[in-house]
Amino acid sequence: MSELELPTKLVEMIERGRISNDDVRYLRQDYFKDSKLCRTEAESLFALDAAVKEKSAIWDEFFIEAMVDHIVNQAEPVGHISEENADWLKSCISRNGLVDGPVRLEMLVKVFEVAKSAPQSLLTFALTQVSEAVLNNQGPLAQSRLAGKQIICKSDVELLRRMIFGFGSDSGLAISKEEAEFLFDLNDRTIEAENDPTWSDLFVRSIGNYLLATIDGTEPSRAAVLSKDKFMTGDGLFDGLVNTLKSAFAEMRPLHEVLDQERETQNAQIATNHAEAERLTSSEAAWVIERIQRDGETHENEKALLAFIKEEASELHASLKSAA
Repeated sequence: MSELELPTKLVEMIERGRISNDDVRYLRQDYFKDSKLCRTEAESLFALDAAVKEKSAIWDEFFIEAMVDHIVNQAEPVGHISEENADWLKSCISRNGLVDGPVRLEMLVKVFEVAKSAPQSLLTFALTQVSEAVLNNQGPLAQSRLAGKQIICKSDVELLRRMIFGFGSDSGLAISKEEAEFLFDLNDRTIEAENDPTWSDLFVRSIGNYLLATIDGTEPSRAAVLSKDKFMTGDGLFDGLVNTLKSAFAEMRPLHEVLDQERETQNAQIATNHAEAERLTSSEAAWVIERIQRDGETHENEKALLAFIKEEASELHASLKSAA
């Protein structure tokens, strides 16, 4: 973060060593009265939060809300997190790869819940905060843990769930291979631990999602969103509506008939995509078997995953039939 010349009011709060309820109300109603933060103003709030130890009970909520709104709804591309903005956020909330405390971690998680997409690098960074706490008792989650206990607790599972399924990764609700690998690694490292029972459910459903998820084309890819404006290139909703109207008038057919036919075509394509997604490819089957057999033993969570795949897959790959 660059050197800042803070506004007088913020300097007064720092010198006083306290942020009061009145200060927060001032920040909400006067300092940011247009409800928008420029990058310099956002960085000034980070500096204020870092410099003052005694804070009002309503500060954290305001701080998180203001920062999430800035990076998701005000910074370009609106609604999505670019690589550049992700790097900026990481520089503001962390040191040496670890997030500075629970408040800033909650801010990061809220970004995933509000944004439509974010780079894989930012999600990997967030997931690492959980694994560092579980495996090394380091980072923003370390304070609430028993030293020396490598255990995935219920709060860890809920945090992972919020991170992974917040905006649904890069493609709708699909889990990426990188996220699936992370979950397998964490499972392997805690295989003998007394993990919370909810971990097994998250592990099985997340890996199952990666293997069986349907990409039906209803959500644009992150790359497409960040690289062009669909309305400017003729691929947007407006252009689709115009083309539908043109088709209806060209063929002198009632508009509702054209719309019904297009809806049937779209539904048929979605159904086809679902059926394709529910078939495990040979490479997917090989990946699952390799991961499960990495330590030479099939553990309970892995048995549960195989059972889930057997039940949910429309067509089970031959290599998995004996394993399942």
